[in-house]
Amino acid sequence: MKRKVISYLLTLTMILSMFVGIGVNDRVAGAMTTAPNAEGIIFGYTIGDDGNAEQVYVYSSSNKTLKNTKITLPDKIESHPIGSIGSLAFAQNNDSFFSQEVTVEEGVTIDASNCLSLTKVNNYVGYGEFKATLILPKSVKEIGTNVLMYNPVNRNYNHIYCDALNIDFKSNDYNGVTFHGFPVSTASKVFPEGKLALSQTITDNNIPAPYSTKVSFDIGREAAWATAPKSTDEFYMYLNDGLNQDVLLNLSAYKPYPKLDHQTFDGFYTSDLWTTKVFDGEGKFVSGSTLLASDKKLHAHFTPNTCRVLIKDAKTSEDALASTKSNGSDTFTYGDDYTVPTTYTGGLPDGYAFDGYSLEDGSKIDKNKKLTKDNYNSSLTPEDKLILYPKIKEKEYTFSFNGGKAGSSATMPNSQTLKYTKLKDTKLPTPGSWAGHTFTGWKIGSTSTVLGTDKCYNDVINEVGVNTTDDVTLTAQWEDRRY
Repeated sequence: MKRKVISYLLTLTMILSMFVGIGVNDRVAGAMTTAPNAEGIIFGYTIGDDGNAEQVYVYSSSNKTLKNTKITLPDKIESHPIGSIGSLAFAQNNDSFFSQEVTVEEGVTIDASNCLSLTKVNNYVGYGEFKATLILPKSVKEIGTNVLMYNPVNRNYNHIYCDALNIDFKSNDYNGVTFHGFPVSTASKVFPEGKLALSQTITDNNIPAPYSTKVSFDIGREAAWATAPKSTDEFYMYLNDGLNQDVLLNLSAYKPYPKLDHQTFDGFYTSDLWTTKVFDGEGKFVSGSTLLASDKKLHAHFTPNTCRVLIKDAKTSEDALASTKSNGSDTFTYGDDYTVPTTYTGGLPDGYAFDGYSLEDGSKIDKNKKLTKDNYNSSLTPEDKLILYPKIKEKEYTFSFNGGKAGSSATMPNSQTLKYTKLKDTKLPTPGSWAGHTFTGWKIGSTSTVLGTDKCYNDVINEVGVNTTDDVTLTAQWEDRRY
């Protein structure tokens, strides 16, 4: 039994001696280190259950001194995405990012903007460092306590660049730190798509950060999003220090622009009375506007466009302003009534007359009718044009017949009414006979032109003109028959 106890003690002594020989950099089970990079920086880390590199820190066995040095973390370490940085197990004077073998003087920048899997900055990263900067990707969701904290607290020597909207932290844990919503360089890696970031100085005397106002949008029942917000109709506005200073952002980076047919987006207002504009039609914050102090709904306002009225020429099919083809107005404001012209002075095909107007869909509209928005809305083009189409109808001509010479006993044809397209296919009639006389043709109205029965009615109209509106009288011409 005694021999077994001695054996156990020897075994325990050997195990303890192994731990005594292990350096401070191996205090976490499974800790590993990388080969030195081009700047001679060696990273230590552990492997988490999900395979990510965790608790990443800077390690050096050569007592490296860092001053005004930028340390760029890779996206992956030995194919392991970086999930968190900092571990008190390797702390140097409570700085969990630099091991005891590293001497940090001042001006160190930790650039983790490429670490797109990084979600957490552990407690005390950069604690006590002077003129230090930490640049984080938008994937970071949590920053531990006392990160980059430096005394005295009134002097903001240190800077953190991050997506303040999505990160969980409290201002009193970061005395003397200046937070920024934008990175020093690669903005796209930090600025959250579809949301707006913060730029704020955090001190003991300041309010908790971020100070934000959640805003939702009311764009009305008829409008739609030209560029819709990401998954929700909300975003966050931020102050720079909560002391009623201007908003340090604008919607142009976020682009939640509503659209409404034939109207122009004017901006977002604090109420549907359209008295206080917060953002203009380009999404820019309106200088002098009162910052929203609580969660608020912003109302989209639109101004109606000026619509142009064009009349399509019935002969050439060309469009022209209404005033050049009629007595109508050239423009009207969308939403207002528009009075249809009573006249049309454009071209017409031969043998046709003006018979009012129609809209794009072919529906006829009465002359002098007032069109409401409901009447013309579906006929407006995307360019706010209202095109009126002259309706035309085929002309009809009435012909009457006169016996001519006094004493004529010839029977005259009945009056005849023909449409324009029938004129050329219908020959002039022959009157009844008159004893002792020979019929020689028809004299057209008051003209001296006489046409024989081999001619058609269109020859008559060509003589008097297609635009005549009077009945045409044809008078029989006779010659005395000689025996």
